[in-house]
Amino acid sequence: MSLRQVLSMYMKRFSLRSDLLRRMERNTDTFRMLLNSTVPLSVDFDRPEDFLIFIFHILFATAAVLLAGSVVIAILSNGFLRGQNRFIFMLNTSISDTLTGFSVYYLGLFDVQEGYPSRNGTFYILPSFLGVNVLTFLFAQFDRYFAVCHPFFYNRYITRPAVISVCGLCWIYTYSILTAQNLVPISKAAQMNAFGVMTLQAIVLIKVVMTVKLYVIARSQLVREAPSADRNTKNESLRIIVFVVICFLTLWSPSFVNIIVRQLTGKGLRFRNEATNLFATMARMNALVTPAVYLWGSPALRGAVWRTVWQKFCPWRKGRSYRAASTTFPCIMILSVNLTLVPLCVDFTSPGDYFLFIFHVMSGISTVLVAGSVVCGIISTPVLLVQHRFIFMLNTSISDTLTGCGIFYQFLFDVREDYPSKNGTFYILPSLLGVNIMTFLFAQFDRYFAVCQPFFYARFISTKVVVCVTIYSWVHVYGLLVIQHMVPLSKALDIAVYSRISIFVIIVIKVSMTIKLLFVVRFQLLREPPGPERESKKESLLIIIVVVVFFLLFWGPSMFYTILSSLTGKYATFKNDANNPMKILSRSNALCTPCLYLWASPALRVAAWKSVWSKICKTPSLTMLLSNMTDSAAAGVPLSVDFSSPEDYFIFIFQILFATTTVMIAGTVVIGILTTRALRLQNRFIFMLNTSICDTLVGFSVYYLGLFDVQEGYPSRNGTYNVLPSLLGVNILTFLFAQFDRYFAVCYPFIYSRFITRQVVIGLNIYCWVYNATHLLARNLLPVSKAMQLYVFSIVFFQLIVLTKVVMTIKLYVVAKYQLEREPPSPERESKRESLKIIIFVVISFLVLWCPSFINIAIKFFTGGGLTFRSEATNLFAILARFNAVSTPSVYMWGSPALREATVRTVWGRLCPQCSGRKHVPCLSVKLKKTY
Repeated sequence: MSLRQVLSMYMKRFSLRSDLLRRMERNTDTFRMLLNSTVPLSVDFDRPEDFLIFIFHILFATAAVLLAGSVVIAILSNGFLRGQNRFIFMLNTSISDTLTGFSVYYLGLFDVQEGYPSRNGTFYILPSFLGVNVLTFLFAQFDRYFAVCHPFFYNRYITRPAVISVCGLCWIYTYSILTAQNLVPISKAAQMNAFGVMTLQAIVLIKVVMTVKLYVIARSQLVREAPSADRNTKNESLRIIVFVVICFLTLWSPSFVNIIVRQLTGKGLRFRNEATNLFATMARMNALVTPAVYLWGSPALRGAVWRTVWQKFCPWRKGRSYRAASTTFPCIMILSVNLTLVPLCVDFTSPGDYFLFIFHVMSGISTVLVAGSVVCGIISTPVLLVQHRFIFMLNTSISDTLTGCGIFYQFLFDVREDYPSKNGTFYILPSLLGVNIMTFLFAQFDRYFAVCQPFFYARFISTKVVVCVTIYSWVHVYGLLVIQHMVPLSKALDIAVYSRISIFVIIVIKVSMTIKLLFVVRFQLLREPPGPERESKKESLLIIIVVVVFFLLFWGPSMFYTILSSLTGKYATFKNDANNPMKILSRSNALCTPCLYLWASPALRVAAWKSVWSKICKTPSLTMLLSNMTDSAAAGVPLSVDFSSPEDYFIFIFQILFATTTVMIAGTVVIGILTTRALRLQNRFIFMLNTSICDTLVGFSVYYLGLFDVQEGYPSRNGTYNVLPSLLGVNILTFLFAQFDRYFAVCYPFIYSRFITRQVVIGLNIYCWVYNATHLLARNLLPVSKAMQLYVFSIVFFQLIVLTKVVMTIKLYVVAKYQLEREPPSPERESKRESLKIIIFVVISFLVLWCPSFINIAIKFFTGGGLTFRSEATNLFAILARFNAVSTPSVYMWGSPALREATVRTVWGRLCPQCSGRKHVPCLSVKLKKTY
């Protein structure tokens, strides 16, 4: 071998080695790039709530896939279901929900942000499953509408291939728009996104209108059909689609509103990623709620799911399911009904049922979020954990969080905790209230010794003692409960009587301690020199006093009912706990207590923000939030009173009771008129409906105007741009038109019957809202000088309206006094007299209650004098004016027997069946007397 060959051989080996090294380096770089491109997880696992968020998304994704996937498999494997159009729509949405469940394994577990700009996004592919459902629900609503209202047209044109094509169109349209949006430039994509939001607004509006339309059809049209299997199928399908759309809009609306606010104003809430986006999580909850509603509302689907899916995983029920499968279809329905463990709390046969169910859902979510935030804030802040008062707050907040979780069973299902109980929890959930009662009592003693006996407190009341006391609260309550269930019934009743007597003793002690602590705050602390320790003591005393006052206020009705029923032996029977107003009030403490903690303690607010909400919400920034959190006021709007005198407590409690009473009375009138066709067809009840809607909103507005430091006017303080006070203007115009309506109905019946139709009356009522809204919008958009001129003009214009109302009231009184006397006795004459009596009395009450405020405003503007109040809560004239919101619906119910009967039948009869039964007894006796 020559030297040249040897050199060439070594050169080849060296080139091979260098080539191998270069390849290894390239592979290493590629591996490093792969490591760098790995998507991080959605949370950092440096807080307890991070583990909670991560586990929640895993459980939620698994539950959605299992539930929605079961519906998909059941419909695909059952030819009977596949042959019905409504199940094809269910199949389409369930496929989308199953894919949404799989998408949560990425969106919820990894650091993903969909949007402009996106981070580790999927080009909106996964969130667009929601758009498929939106379109599918819309077409399903139209399908049910034509199936019920136009059956011949439906049977001829709406065939199975047409429905399948429509479902395919939902997917093609959604992802075609998405493809175009991802291919065009960013500017065009943003325009398309804005167009999509506008289109979605139109679709949501159509869905709301169709939901109302389908509900009216289910209430009126199907009732007239003869009982049959076809009628039951239509009723079932309408109930499912109405309830699914309501749940969809309820869960998806917060995200929709936030998107609109962000696009129009640039503000709104921004979240760190999709996993911590509360609104997106609520929207994705539809993937679990929708198939659950399908299974709840369709016995046939329940039977198919059991037979095709879950029967294979539950061999111990195989024999029973095999027998059911071998029988006919009705037997499958019976099996499906038996598989439903606990029915829901309402039947969804009236608007009140939907409102009650949604109210309990929102109450449960709010309670868990607020109380859970307090728990996480205290646990994750060592500075708070070493203070005794925060240990008591932690104990009650844990109890409140569990109460919020218990709402999802006790108040959403047909549960009654009582003797005898129905689907009860052996008093496990209601006993959480007992833990709070004992904790509040120990907290009061703790604050008393801390302020009045500081040396004794520092020596003996250590952190270990406080922790042991809080643990004792749980051991005592649930130890007593365990013993009560283990002993015989006679002994259990003795223990129940003993526990009630103990509660009464505790309540008396709590009231005495509250008064004692109030005197300590008023006199003893004022003698101490100003300093951080004095402010801390004052804050802690203020918290415990306000919390105990609210606790007794919400729990008092239930306590008084227990005492009266024990003494008299008469008990009010409610359908379940969800319809029991006393238990609803008692449960409200679970939301009220942590809210008061956050309101009164700046340190707790900062801890809750740092440990919970700052990880979820990026806007506003932490520095901005902390700068707004002063020691003197809550973050946002302070309360209307500072609780420095007994009258402050009286004012605050009065505003709560007044707002609650207004909402209950006026809301009852609204529901009674809306659900009674005979009333909706009469013009005078349309005017009553309009004013009662306005009064209900006034009642809700008192929860802000009366409980917080708000001053409407020029200049305003924490105002609503006069939006809430303007509800009074709607009533003023409505009463004026109602007076003219009654005048023409009595004096010019031919003109009235020909020209004043129901459509005209509805148009006039809508005009009252449009006029006030337009006037208010103009005042808020104009400069202050022009707005003041417009305000003065409205006062002058209002004087003319008041003068016209006075003249019309006198005129109507003369008509009722003389003209109606000449008519022969008849039902029409009595109806006219009743309507005249109501409108005269309502207008007189309105003018009497509102005139002091009107005169004071006029004096202030024309002379510069008049009375000036600290806030709307202490404005006596404004309170008198808002008092019309209670007096007006009360006068309606007093003057109209038909309206009273409608409210009892639609609202109070459902809450109190005994009241409904007593109502019919006098009528029966009168009929018997007339017969004999």
